[in-house]
Amino acid sequence: MKRVVITAAGPVTAIGIGQECFTEGILEGGSGIMEIAAFEHGKYDAHVAAAVEDFDVKDFLPTPKNYLDRNTELSFGAFSLALKASGIDLAKTDKSELALIWSTAFGGTDTMNLFYSDVQKKGPRFGKPILFPHTYSNTAISMLSIEYKLNGPHMNFVSGWTASGQALAYGYDLVASGRVPVAFVGGAESFNETVFRFQSSQKILSPGADETACVPFGRTADGTVMGEGAGMLVLEDMEHALKRGANILAEITGAGIAGSPGGLKAAAVEDAMSKAIGNLNATDIDCVLASANGIPHMDKAEAVAIQKVFGENKLTTTIKPLIGETFGAAGILQLHAALSMLERQFVPGIKEESRIPEAENLQIPDEGCSKNMKTVLLNNLDPAGNAVSLVIRQVKL
Repeated sequence: MKRVVITAAGPVTAIGIGQECFTEGILEGGSGIMEIAAFEHGKYDAHVAAAVEDFDVKDFLPTPKNYLDRNTELSFGAFSLALKASGIDLAKTDKSELALIWSTAFGGTDTMNLFYSDVQKKGPRFGKPILFPHTYSNTAISMLSIEYKLNGPHMNFVSGWTASGQALAYGYDLVASGRVPVAFVGGAESFNETVFRFQSSQKILSPGADETACVPFGRTADGTVMGEGAGMLVLEDMEHALKRGANILAEITGAGIAGSPGGLKAAAVEDAMSKAIGNLNATDIDCVLASANGIPHMDKAEAVAIQKVFGENKLTTTIKPLIGETFGAAGILQLHAALSMLERQFVPGIKEESRIPEAENLQIPDEGCSKNMKTVLLNNLDPAGNAVSLVIRQVKL
């Protein structure tokens, strides 16, 4: 098995665009959650979101486009940032050896809504042809492949909230098994009223009116906050990375996938974490970057699982109060955050006066703090029952 390292990162989030800005956003602790400005929200129970601001896709497009869905725009931003950071010259690279693995939970739902509203109102003859190709969940990965002429392994995950976590596990396996030396792995989720309406109908969004609406592991938690974002990571065979002089950010040592029928259960989260830890010991993990997002039953299941695997007083945190719940992009952005934590030896805090009983014995900082860390485990969970965990560690050369 090959050792798999991360050699570039390209996040597009509500607290920063690009890994450096994203890291600074985590250090500053300022939330990207604010009142919704994209549409009238008074008719809904929820009123805040963590949308990406000050993003212009023109800054990231190699060639002009007549139309791009918001999900695809974010995808181009993340890919462009990661490609530039990687130092890979595509013109001098055998592209058949580059895998592209992408993920999303909802894809281009805003474009889908535009297209089918015309069809419903005017009839099928009046559906706009320019919009239809952008209604698919695989539009972003297809546009990226066409633009950059990528003809290696190509896989799109549309598996709910754990889509990007599963994409990462698949990309890790591709490189570790030696099938490809490099895998671009990413995911995107756009903020729009169609998805917001659906999530609001599921009663999982907090009715809070400001950035305090998202309270993971908190007794006062009453739902999550919808986020927006995209991320791209370059996974690489360590020997290949060293040979080309790449900047190694961290090593992925393991990935675990598990599930529980009928909704998320602690046993599934425990199973995924145990698989990801693999040949390491639980004591080797310095911090757990939890998937916790303020949805009570999910946070409870995860807290119970963490204590089953690690015992009491495990250092645990989450980034959802900063960037919201980004669904199909959550796993990839979790890993971006884990890279930031290892680089700066910093753990973001969760502002809350009182924890749920299941989390009272976890070590959850109220404020961001410095910690010596070599290894981080991150979780990516779905309320339907899917669980993905990955472990990354520093690499000393």
